[in-house]
Parts: sequence; C-alpha cells; structure tokens
Amino acid sequence: MSLDSLTSRLYGSPIASRVAPVGGLAVRYALVFVIARMGALKFTTYEANSIQPLVAAALR
Repeated sequence: MSLDSLTSRLYGSPIASRVAPVGGLAVRYALVFVIARMGALKFTTYEANSIQPLVAAALR
C-alpha cells in the first residue's frame, strides 16, 4: 500500500478531514513550545550551575 493511497483514504473520511488540520497545528505549536522552553531554561540558575564546570575546563 503506497503512502498516496493511505493519505487519500485518511482524508476521505469526514471526521479525519476536520481533525487533521487541527492536529497539524497542535503538533506544530507543541514543538514550538518545547523548543522555546528549552531555550528559556538556558537562562536559569540551574542551567548556569550545570554548565559552569564545562566552561571552567575550557578556559584552562
């Protein structure tokens, strides 16, 4: 079974054709949230203390 036939069968369903766009948006913004959260954690004290030994070793 090819990918084209699977997607045509999926989007042929009346429920899936309404849910799929919402699912796509949910996945997109969930990934944005996860990446933004990881980036924001770089500015916390915990992360600064965790990376301090690595930075100190690199400066020697």
